[in-house]
Amino acid sequence: MLRRIRALARRTHRGARPEVALRLASTLDARALDAYVRHADLDALLGDAGHPVLGTTAQLRLLTRLTRDRLADLSVPARARVLAALQTGATTAVAEQAVVRVFEATTGEDDLRLLRNLCDGDGTHQDLAKLVFSDVDDPVIRDRILRHIAAHAGTHGGVKILSDVDDTLVANLKDRFYPRGSIYPGAVAFYDALDRGPASTPNPMGDVAFVTARPSDPFGLFESGTHRMVRARGIGSATVLSGSLLNLFTHGSMAAKKVENVREYVQLFPDYGIVFIGDNGQGDVEVAERIVDSWPDALRAVYIHAVLPAADAERERLAGLGITLVNTHVGAAVHARQAGLLSDEQADAVAADARDAVEAVRFADAEAERGARAELERDLAAL
Repeated sequence: MLRRIRALARRTHRGARPEVALRLASTLDARALDAYVRHADLDALLGDAGHPVLGTTAQLRLLTRLTRDRLADLSVPARARVLAALQTGATTAVAEQAVVRVFEATTGEDDLRLLRNLCDGDGTHQDLAKLVFSDVDDPVIRDRILRHIAAHAGTHGGVKILSDVDDTLVANLKDRFYPRGSIYPGAVAFYDALDRGPASTPNPMGDVAFVTARPSDPFGLFESGTHRMVRARGIGSATVLSGSLLNLFTHGSMAAKKVENVREYVQLFPDYGIVFIGDNGQGDVEVAERIVDSWPDALRAVYIHAVLPAADAERERLAGLGITLVNTHVGAAVHARQAGLLSDEQADAVAADARDAVEAVRFADAEAERGARAELERDLAAL
């Protein structure tokens, strides 16, 4: 049957014919329809639904058939495919009504969690935050979606890792030791370990979101560049929550935009804990302080990479707030192990990765290499 369904999907791919898809959506049984929706080119079939010029009557009828008449027959992955297709073009008022129908029809904790994560972790700029806070323009519909998530999300033992990019994952702007563009030793292993969680409480993958001041754009070009950059450095499934050109002028404005992105993300994933990772070069300390103040119950840990020197008094002040200033990702792993976020084996894996990675770094000079290695050796000894 699956072979036949894939052949049907390929035929509608070639012509992007919603009339054919509409007939299939009316006649296939539940299992076959679900398979068809998961394999068909829904972007072409539904992307212009409701558009006054580009949309067709067949598209509208297909959208109604899938998100009203046959919605109960669609699995969660198929529902996520429909939502992704509605983000392709302009998300019209008709499409927004379909979006809220899909969410409100997904009520079980596990199903709703899977739907949100499938909408969020496909490695493109079309993520869940964009769908709910940008593509959906109607505040009443947005509020219905958020209220439904709050009512049905339940609780979950996992965490969402919210991280800066520059000077946190990759040396770029203010780092004193590492060459620009190099990934910090142990960084990928640390993110991967946090994403998996300790062995006693395994978590699904795909829980990393990069909260960056890098600007967004209507076509997702800047975000796509960030996605390519983190993938090239070993992090596959991740979300990118971008800033804006208007927020690039001061550290305070960049921090405010990051906090706004975090606030939206927490509303989308209220069932998860939060780990925030930043640096002390461009306003992330302010972001961390506001996260601590705003979401203390959800917060599991905050790590600030000290790319600039920090006095002992400042380290103590931040520690009193629950913010840990670290020199390396191994140092962060030491704290995360103590906090129960990593197992002993995971912390050791971060250390091993850092030992190997530092050997591949081409430092600008001997002084920079000595400084970087000294910090790493101190944290390795602490581990």
